[in-house]
Amino acid sequence: PSEYSAEWWVGEKVFTPYFEAHIDTDLMGRPLKGNFGVQGVHTEQSVTNYLATGFWPTQTFTPVNTTENYWEILPSMNLNWEVADAQYIRLGIDRSMARPRFDQMGGNTSFTYTVANAGCHWVPNVNNGCNSPWSGTFANPKLKPWISDDVNLAYEYYFAPGEGFSVEGFYKHLETFIYDSTIPYNFQSFYEGGSYPPPTPATFYGPVTQYVNGNGGRVLGVTLAANVSLKHLWSGLDGFGISATGTYIDSNVHIPDPGTSPTGKIPELSKYIFNVSFYYEKNGFSLRINDRFRSSYVQEVPNFNGSLQAIEGAKENTVDIQAGYQFREGRYKGLAFTVSAENVTDTPMNSFVSGDPKQPEYYKLFGTNLLFGVSYRY
Repeated sequence: PSEYSAEWWVGEKVFTPYFEAHIDTDLMGRPLKGNFGVQGVHTEQSVTNYLATGFWPTQTFTPVNTTENYWEILPSMNLNWEVADAQYIRLGIDRSMARPRFDQMGGNTSFTYTVANAGCHWVPNVNNGCNSPWSGTFANPKLKPWISDDVNLAYEYYFAPGEGFSVEGFYKHLETFIYDSTIPYNFQSFYEGGSYPPPTPATFYGPVTQYVNGNGGRVLGVTLAANVSLKHLWSGLDGFGISATGTYIDSNVHIPDPGTSPTGKIPELSKYIFNVSFYYEKNGFSLRINDRFRSSYVQEVPNFNGSLQAIEGAKENTVDIQAGYQFREGRYKGLAFTVSAENVTDTPMNSFVSGDPKQPEYYKLFGTNLLFGVSYRY
């Protein structure tokens, strides 16, 4: 019965009016196309948690409903300027948002009162060897989304059909982000509303773990991409090619709580990301070998109770292979077969304590996935 305190509901009503205008004109005698507009997002969120008071078996569970309403205004502009034949400059400016997870707004809400610590004069953020009798984990029904102001600028050059390269720079200023924080909380109303054994606690304040909104910081980076046919080196290599993408990301966003990020970095964000594909495509046949690499990052992995745990993840390198054939003429025209092997190197998801390979923390082996597909296009 005590699991009532782990039950919760989240409801959302979202209203998104928007205005969009398209651009089709010339700039310095060259075509300029794009769009601009603004989107309004009104969110009405409602969260219900069960709050436990008293001691088992006389505990009571009271549903607590909290609502929060807010507007976010998200302008955006996208421009595509053909500065020369098959050469483009793209500019994107916008304000973007990402909603909090439901388990961050709802989630488990509970608190603990430890009689043995009733005489402790607990002081927040001070290690005086004394633990408060009060502690808890609270949901945050009033949590707001991630909000960032973004700028993307790219140059693209297509020197042959299906071939080209590009360079893109991006900048994001985070107005708000979400992290798991430990904050002091006044539990006096819980004490007055319940039945607790003597003595009267020396303090009604104790630490509470709760998702909150942080602010400030920027994320910037650059992406290089190219797709090149090897027939330019030798005509006998017609059909063979290389496609590659490399991204460098730098962030000064600091997550102030190790429960959300043990390194202080944004979860799931790698500093270096590379994708390289060697392929053959000709006469209906296709073969592609792809290598994906990402540097170390903060992983969010499932905990034993279903919640997400932030850990310091290791770098990863994964190889995939795909082959296929498509009939281009005759009675089977449009029929295609594909077979692929994902993660042929059997790369695990790995992490270490403080980045030390001698201290593994989380190890998950996915194995290799084999897939076979049939499609028909008419």
